[in-house]
Amino acid sequence: MPLPALLRRALGGAETGAAPPSSRAAAGAPAAVGPAADPGVRMRPPRLERRDVIVALAYLSAVIALPMIPMGSSGLLIGRSPDVASLATVMLVVGGVSTLWRRRRPAITLALAGPLAVLVILWFGTLAAYVLLFEALWSPIAHGARPVARIATGLGAALSLGLVVLLWVELGAGEGIAVGLLVVTVAVITPMMWGWDVRLHRTAQLTAEILADTEKALAVERAGRAVEQERREIAQDLHDLVAGHLSAVSIHAGLARSLPDAEGRERSLATTQDSARAALRDLRAMIGLLSAADADGSRIAPGTTLSWEVLADRLAVGGDGGEVSIDPAVEDPSRTAPAVRAALLRTGAEAVTNALRHGLPPRTLQVAVDPPGHLRLTSTNTRDPAAEPGTGLGLAAIAHRSRALGGTVDAGPDPDRPDLWRLEVRLPAVPGGDLP
Repeated sequence: MPLPALLRRALGGAETGAAPPSSRAAAGAPAAVGPAADPGVRMRPPRLERRDVIVALAYLSAVIALPMIPMGSSGLLIGRSPDVASLATVMLVVGGVSTLWRRRRPAITLALAGPLAVLVILWFGTLAAYVLLFEALWSPIAHGARPVARIATGLGAALSLGLVVLLWVELGAGEGIAVGLLVVTVAVITPMMWGWDVRLHRTAQLTAEILADTEKALAVERAGRAVEQERREIAQDLHDLVAGHLSAVSIHAGLARSLPDAEGRERSLATTQDSARAALRDLRAMIGLLSAADADGSRIAPGTTLSWEVLADRLAVGGDGGEVSIDPAVEDPSRTAPAVRAALLRTGAEAVTNALRHGLPPRTLQVAVDPPGHLRLTSTNTRDPAAEPGTGLGLAAIAHRSRALGGTVDAGPDPDRPDLWRLEVRLPAVPGGDLP
């Protein structure tokens, strides 16, 4: 950026796009990283305050009172001090007035008090000029926007070099450099270092506030996601545990009305009653455990009335029968982890429900433990052309549950028999294990 534009931007007192802190606080938005996060801008008072006036009056008192102290003083330019004391006082008064804007518009203090103090130091040597120069360099760095702070630092460095060279020429190499370094250290380097220390401290404070606001926002987001995850888990539990039982109730109740023989109707009604009781037990278990939690804060998984025998009974609808084959190793905890067994059981329940809703006999359900250490669940049924398409929620739940354990799901028409629907789920015997 060209220097004139940078100076215009600095004298404007705020960086482009920096929102006033009061408006951001009123909106409730966390401080943004960027121009609005500049501590020189963000911590600037919106208007002149009482303490600004008090500080300016203190400087005015100093520039008027210090020259009255009976002590010898002369400008750094030896032998060139004009005998016009009132001129020095006027210059220092103007510089002292500019300290009114030391916090609100520190560029004004830099532009007025800085050059006037340097001129008084060079030609008059008044002690008050050193005090004013200290403020002229400290305020822009501590309170100004980034461009103002950088300009003040650059001017301070140039002033330091110029004073050392000037005194070297005026007083000689030894005395000039010694006096120059002393003046530069006290009146230039000290206020600049102090100003940057204050600014960096404010930057650290502002960064901590931004991080705290961000952490709060992330905590709210995590809480929302946790609630959403809990809601999905509850919905999935209801689908897995209750929907299957209610589907069996609906199917067997319909069969009881259509079967011609009394024995078949009685069997369907008995199955309907058992499924309704199982649904009620599972629903009560879920209601009782919705507010319960483990020691680590997670929700306790509800107990179920599902079993492979229950699924076999569901497939035996209307005397059509159903082939169910369950490898005994599935029930062996040493070979199949309980979490994998539970997932297989719920997957089998969903597969049986889909086969009864959307398929025709013959229906099969097979669960086998393969030697490499993984399990395969296979469900087949004849496709019913008149069946209405499902919502896909059941297959989505099966896929989600299987992937969570490191398994795979394959569902669709059998390649060899297009009239046959086939669902195959493969799971590792241990959650997260590798499949061959």
